[in-house]
Amino acid sequence: MLYSIIIRQRTSYHYVGSCPFIPEAQGEGKTFDECLNNTRQSVEKCLEERRENGEEIPEEDPAPQVILVYS
Repeated sequence: MLYSIIIRQRTSYHYVGSCPFIPEAQGEGKTFDECLNNTRQSVEKCLEERRENGEEIPEEDPAPQVILVYS
């Protein structure tokens, strides 16, 4: 499954990522790539936990994107 991820640049060396479809999935990093990787891992972990707990798995994004927002 593919989900959109939003990456926000907080400072020159700090990025924060989130997934609109899975609000508890978040990540951060010193670089864009590190943040993206950490956020993807968080999404995977959250989905795994939802499956184990019998919780609903959100529908995947029909056109997943990685969006960079400069603050």
